[in-house]
Order: sequence, then structure tokens, then C-alpha cells
Amino acid sequence: MVIKHTKDLLNQLQLLPKHINNFGLIHTDIHSGNFFYDGNEIHIFDFDASCYHWFLSDIAIPQYYSLLYKFKKEDPAEMKIFGKLFLDSFLGGYQMENELPSDFDKQLPLFLRLRDITLYSVLHKKIAPEDRDAKLIMILGTIKKRIERNLPIYLS
Repeated sequence: MVIKHTKDLLNQLQLLPKHINNFGLIHTDIHSGNFFYDGNEIHIFDFDASCYHWFLSDIAIPQYYSLLYKFKKEDPAEMKIFGKLFLDSFLGGYQMENELPSDFDKQLPLFLRLRDITLYSVLHKKIAPEDRDAKLIMILGTIKKRIERNLPIYLS
């Protein structure tokens, strides 16, 4: 089921338009371990995963990790409230420099789902089953359920 939903999602993403205002070189891994804040500016580093992709992915990823790190146990109502608050704040700065696609609200969940699939795959690849603790097993189970239900992190 995970593989089928992954293939379906990748096919959906390939149908999205690609143009100079929505597709280009992005970081692809912006989370709290990959930037410093000096009190005035954010300094992003660790560009080893950079690639050409939709800009919206670089919006979805910080939102995804903010939700993942803040909510150790899922609380869908609180996640949705915090997700909106985070996104509104993030987009306030983002839109000073960039435009959002007209169907932003429909595309963002796709990229949140893609991050679930990416994280799920990486965790399975990098951590052998015998090395997974109870916390990681719970996280993997939660992510798998979202993937199987085709739901982004904040609507699970």
C-alpha cells in the first residue's frame, strides 16, 4: 500500500506545472537542525540534499518538521491550529520575496505527504529493524498510517 500510494503521489506531482515562479533549485531539508537564527536573520546551511524541485516543497518541509517535533503524540485539532499559525507566519516572510501558486491550498498537502514518504523511506533505509527503539517504531507506524490513508501530517 505504501509503494502504491508513493507511485500515485509521484504521478500527481509530475502533472504540476513547472515554470520559473514555482520550480527551481531548493534546499529540500529545512528543519531546526539545518539553520541558525542570530536574532535578526535565519542562516540556512547543509545544502547536500539540494535539487531542482517545486518551491512549495521548501514551504512544506519546515511546516512538516515543526509539526513533527512539536507534537510527539498526535492531536489532530492542535496540529491543525499550530500548522495554520506556523504557515501564516512563514508565508508572511515568504511572500515578501516569492509568489504562491494559485492552487497553493491543493498543492501543499501533496508536498506534506511527500515528506512523510521521504522520511519513512530514509528511516527504513538508515536504521536496521533490530536497532529501532519503541519511539521510532511508533513514529514509523504513525507515518505509515498517514501514507496508507493519503493524508498529510496535519489532517491525520
